[in-house]
Amino acid sequence: MVAMPQRGLDEVTAAAMSSEVLRSFEEDFAWHLHREGQMLRISAAVLGFAGAGALTFLGSAALPFLSIGPLKVALTSAFGALGGSHWAGRQSELETRRQGVAKSWEAGANALVAIAGSFPPRPTIRRLKRIVKWAHRLLARPGALAGDWRLAVFIEVACAFAPWAQRVYFERHRSKSGGTLRYQSLLHLLPLYRFLQRSAAAQVAQELCSSLAARRGSGWEEEDERPRTGPPERRCLALATVLQTIAALETLDDVAYDRLTRGLDLHKDGSSWFSWMRSMKRRNALGRRQLQNIMRAGRAVLRPMEIRDSLTSIPPMVLPGDAEEEEDSGDEDALEFVSITNSVPGDGESGYEQRRNDFRQGTGEHSWSLHDPFNYKLRSASYFTDGSKMPSGAAMLELLDIDIVRIGGLGPVFESAKHPDFSFQGLRRAGERRFLWIWNFVMPPYQTILTAALDPAAPWLEDENSPQALVWRRFLEADAEERKAKLKAIFSVEVGPWVLKKIAIKKPTLIGKKMSMASHHVPNDYIEITLDVTNGGQGGGYEEMVTGMVLRHVKSLECGLCCLLEATEQDELPECALFACRVSHADFGKMTPPADPEA
Repeated sequence: MVAMPQRGLDEVTAAAMSSEVLRSFEEDFAWHLHREGQMLRISAAVLGFAGAGALTFLGSAALPFLSIGPLKVALTSAFGALGGSHWAGRQSELETRRQGVAKSWEAGANALVAIAGSFPPRPTIRRLKRIVKWAHRLLARPGALAGDWRLAVFIEVACAFAPWAQRVYFERHRSKSGGTLRYQSLLHLLPLYRFLQRSAAAQVAQELCSSLAARRGSGWEEEDERPRTGPPERRCLALATVLQTIAALETLDDVAYDRLTRGLDLHKDGSSWFSWMRSMKRRNALGRRQLQNIMRAGRAVLRPMEIRDSLTSIPPMVLPGDAEEEEDSGDEDALEFVSITNSVPGDGESGYEQRRNDFRQGTGEHSWSLHDPFNYKLRSASYFTDGSKMPSGAAMLELLDIDIVRIGGLGPVFESAKHPDFSFQGLRRAGERRFLWIWNFVMPPYQTILTAALDPAAPWLEDENSPQALVWRRFLEADAEERKAKLKAIFSVEVGPWVLKKIAIKKPTLIGKKMSMASHHVPNDYIEITLDVTNGGQGGGYEEMVTGMVLRHVKSLECGLCCLLEATEQDELPECALFACRVSHADFGKMTPPADPEA
């Protein structure tokens, strides 16, 4: 074990302390893998020597005419030992690479370069078990660490579990009922859960809560008085991970916890009464009171919104099976801020026209295209009888444009039809006179406006009794609340983060019930539907959390969207899509804010 230097916070910055802790652990972990690799090579060599020698001896006894003497037996045994040693060395090298260590004898230098300031892309259970064991030895040994270093070690241990805590957080919030936690996620959080029940770790966890309270102002009396601004710091991430871990594991009943500790599936039957009694004894024997004290102190420091922001401040972890193919990371530089001066048009073009020329309808990258509504299954004419669905017919509207802008300093535009630098007025200037459907998505830091036109000569519109005409007319005549219960959307993500793929299930959703929705209808001119994911109301802020996390780490997505009106009466069946589209690898770094209408 590598000893930690005895330096205080006044001698080194918090970032340097974090790097030192990571370096020390990587050295310990690398040498741990190296020692285990050496033991494996020795064991394999012994087994190879004995196995080859035994086989050779048995062969000579069974086939005397081969005349295998002692020398040949010794040589065969030696070759067996070399073969076993080579196999074990290869396995050891593969294991060190899988654990994120390039070569076990190069200590922590190379490994630290790969993870400094970030996280391993997939913290393995072996790495996580080792880091809590390593940390406990340091924290429990008297005089091993100074006060500031104790806190630094604890923070890095907790942050190592952050990707799995983030995953559990998403799994718990995907459905209103909390969802079902995956066995794999809980299994990776189990070492931290047990570590927190140790007296040394629990004491440092309390110190972390005290330091955060002292640093950010411990005089919070009311919930609303706590600071809401500022990026999540590493201490907040560590505490958020701790609180999420305790909350996730404490929700398990005793039998499920016992099955988890024994590596069994949580959701299979077969637990006996003896297993239940065994789990009761185990849970009662652990430091549950210390966990409760940590939760009480942590919740007094971090608001639920701050826990959410901390856990979403790191990139989502991708596991096998999350997606068939992942996004192309492309340029690794962060998205640069685009000022409004960069969007000033030239050569007589308005800002909207320039954006439209840049983000064109087509099939290449940074483009959008029409999507065949036939790919989406909607309610059939007999849906209310047998619940059957069928592919949609032709789109009711003609999609004209998709405009994605970066929200400027004046904030989002909730009525884009009244803004001169958005699609409605831009199309009107170009001579478009048809009734327009405007769908305005506010997704900070971006805003997306989809504009479609109604063909007055459409066959479904000329037939006043057609299902499409009935549902369309009733939607326009409805009030704001009734429209929320009619508008549906189907999202699908082809290339993007696993989080968005899991949320964007290809099924119709009453989007107005999931987030804030407002509508503005001017008869014979346009209707604008504004969806705001930042409301924090019906959606509980979950949509804002996911959108902000995804757009903070992803530059391009390939996704599909189908918009439709829900059929609630028999004469409105079958359902038909208003329009369907596909956005391919939209480069958010190219998106600019709209022009200031007052400029």
